[in-house]
Amino acid sequence: MLILHFSGGLGNQMFEYALYCTLQQNGVHVKIDLSHYNKQKTHNGYELERIFNLQAVYANKAERTFFKWLGKLQSKLFGTAYKERPEDQYFFHENVLQLKNGFLKGYWQSDKYFINAGQKVKQAFTFPTPKQEKNLAVLEIINASQSVSIHIRRGDYLIDGRNCALSADYWNKAIAYINQQIPEPVFFVFSDDLVWAKDNLQILNSQYIDWNKAEDSYWDMFLMSKCKHNIIANSSFSWWAAWLNDHKNKLVICPQNWMPHFDGTRDLVPKTWIKIQNSF
Repeated sequence: MLILHFSGGLGNQMFEYALYCTLQQNGVHVKIDLSHYNKQKTHNGYELERIFNLQAVYANKAERTFFKWLGKLQSKLFGTAYKERPEDQYFFHENVLQLKNGFLKGYWQSDKYFINAGQKVKQAFTFPTPKQEKNLAVLEIINASQSVSIHIRRGDYLIDGRNCALSADYWNKAIAYINQQIPEPVFFVFSDDLVWAKDNLQILNSQYIDWNKAEDSYWDMFLMSKCKHNIIANSSFSWWAAWLNDHKNKLVICPQNWMPHFDGTRDLVPKTWIKIQNSF
């Protein structure tokens, strides 16, 4: 048996579940460890079942204890994957897909982990039909226009010394690029700091989405995924919105450097996405 430890907010949970889908498809007996969410509530806690109505298989305490010990032993004796270290984050480690027994703890943020299970993953992450009048009204405009989502994450990126919020220059260059490529774009802005966005960004023909809060915040991901094009933050939340966007001719704009402590995006960003130079 192989046990996947889940942690993080919605976007990270989706990466973890995508690996779970691949392992299942490969015939691995895999279960999910949700013990992290019993100790602390990250963002909105574990959300996948509530949002997507998934039916996963979960490990009990005895299984977690034994296979965590086994995973540590395997890592020490054979160098096999157990815990994704910070310096390994955003890199694809092929040996992870070879494991059949043990314990895995990490975010596994690369579509290379589920490249052969993409359809299974998309099917799993099918949103319910929205019922809120505001979301339905915006969805109608998104479908009828050259819609472009802009996701700006600041909030927790500005605290605890993280300093990984993207500067206004990135957003303005991305918006300018879209204006050059797309006729009459309509921008839909999603952010935890819309005041900053309005004060610092040069966006014409825009709408600001400010009502999907707390446990309803996933509707922002849904609406972004329905836009024809996406400008994303260095955030797994908008990464997934862009990946779930099914428009064939979509443009996805992302930062050239994902985090301030390393250069580039490692294995996180698909090759077809357009990287814009950025600072923090």
